Amino acid sequence: MEEDHSDMPSIPEFFKGRSIFITGATGFMGKVLVEKLLRSCPELDTIYILLRPKKGHSVEERLDEFRSSAIFGRLNEERPGASHGPQLVAVAGDVSEKGFGLSPEDRQRLVQNVSVFFHSAASVRFDDTLRTAVTLNLRGTYEAIKLAENMKQLVVFLYVSTTYSNTTRYVTDEAVYPSVAPWKLLLRMIDELDDDTLEIVTPKVLGKLPNTYGFSKGLAEAVVNDHRDTVPAIIFRPSIVCSSMQEPFPGWLDNLNGPAGLLIACGKGLIHSVFCNLDLISDFSPVDVAIKAMIVAAWKNGVRRSRAMQRAGFESEPKSEIIHDTEDDGRCADYIPVYNCATSPVRNTTIGTVVTMAQEMAMVIPLNDCIWYPTGKATTNRLRHVFIVFSMQILPAIVVDSLLRLKGEKPRLLRMQRRIFLACHALEYYLNNSWSFPNHRFKRLLEGIPDGDKEAFSSTIWEEDEREYFKNCMRGARKYLLNEPEETMPAAKRHIVKMYWVDKIVRYGLLGLFIYDLNTLTLTISAFSIVLGWSGEVKPADPSSEAANTPRPERAEERGDAERLLLSPFLEHQAAFLVPPAHETSAPSSVTFTVLQL
Repeated sequence: MEEDHSDMPSIPEFFKGRSIFITGATGFMGKVLVEKLLRSCPELDTIYILLRPKKGHSVEERLDEFRSSAIFGRLNEERPGASHGPQLVAVAGDVSEKGFGLSPEDRQRLVQNVSVFFHSAASVRFDDTLRTAVTLNLRGTYEAIKLAENMKQLVVFLYVSTTYSNTTRYVTDEAVYPSVAPWKLLLRMIDELDDDTLEIVTPKVLGKLPNTYGFSKGLAEAVVNDHRDTVPAIIFRPSIVCSSMQEPFPGWLDNLNGPAGLLIACGKGLIHSVFCNLDLISDFSPVDVAIKAMIVAAWKNGVRRSRAMQRAGFESEPKSEIIHDTEDDGRCADYIPVYNCATSPVRNTTIGTVVTMAQEMAMVIPLNDCIWYPTGKATTNRLRHVFIVFSMQILPAIVVDSLLRLKGEKPRLLRMQRRIFLACHALEYYLNNSWSFPNHRFKRLLEGIPDGDKEAFSSTIWEEDEREYFKNCMRGARKYLLNEPEETMPAAKRHIVKMYWVDKIVRYGLLGLFIYDLNTLTLTISAFSIVLGWSGEVKPADPSSEAANTPRPERAEERGDAERLLLSPFLEHQAAFLVPPAHETSAPSSVTFTVLQL
């Protein structure tokens, strides 16, 4: 049933005059969020973004760098100088520190002014240690909640989670599920245990979860839900976030995380095999679809909370909308609104489709300086996968690095292959399992956008052809991530054609060499058989026959000498292998026991 929004303010009107606080603003989603708010809600008061000094750069220097990002190109065309205006303010701090490391002055400013809080800061690495993941994703969220509890004007706190926060549940509904471990205990563990002890207990703590990322995001959801009576919170779960569909530009991308890095590595000829199931559904969300939905969710819940505050007073009602649920799938009985930003319930795209599109786009929109023709294949055969990785990735990397050393240059390809191998290994769990993310609340959210806001905030998922979307993804990777100018495209196409023929020549050359070696081996075996006097068929002699008992001394003697001369080393080796010495027959060796145990 569609809700009536006729008496609600428009989205820009809701944000008019409001101060917004965003953590993770320099991340992939954070940048798009800041740009969209500045461009589509021009009358907002201030956007505070949390920045920390990094790599010798001060907060002011990082803010200047952020303002100059290419993502603000469209904004500055429509409103010249908007990204350098007073609406964007940096606050020095760090999500990994208690209290975000805020100064008393900055903390007071946020507490007094902020009414909308987007907490998107997180580590999205799958190989983080338990300490790093818990510190950034769990403690960071806990510190955000404590800060939000003191914000006097706060009407909505939006926590950006992930649909993969409960990977042990193959159907993850728009609900909060009990965490696999008590979040307070994990905070104590990282405070009291050293790194070696944490490393030892990590497998036991994770249980069936594949990595610390999903584990820590699930704990963070529990933190937010446990504070539902003191903070007006909602949870927003995007799936795999990838290049934009339309805004701010088609194909916008600025990081190698997730499938983007995999596709670019294939396009560069660095990856030739991926271990995955082609028939599984790949659930991913274009970043602009996710950001628009986040803003709409903040608007809808913020308006609802603002009206509750006006009707009943700030302290008289719970700050969050509480959902009371009786579904028997392990979910919490009471929880806050959750939105699954997932595309698979709307349009199914298999991993096989993604692989096919990537191979096609590698020829249509090739990347510069690919080291080999893109021949990336997906397989569920582990032996085949390992063979291809070793023969077409590892061995060539060793050869190239050896040549670089001879030239006096620094080897780099083998190290790159190691990083690629680890990244692919981390993704294998997600590429060989399938989940369902029902998203009825998310779809109602998009359907409930006021007519006047649909042009700016509506997103019909896959409103364009898939092929066009993937083409824009490759264009965006070239332009925004790899900094490859459009004028280099003709040279890239000529190079990819050359690499195509190099690949064919090498493949057929190796095949011909194999056939030649096989024929040579066959001829050698035939000659060997002739020398030994072997016939094509061995028939046992009849011991009663006269011919069998008639000696032929010279020929038999010569053949016996030849057999002993040629076969004695082989027979001695076989005898030593099959019949162990007497002192070894009494009991198996310790090595045998070790092998048997393995």
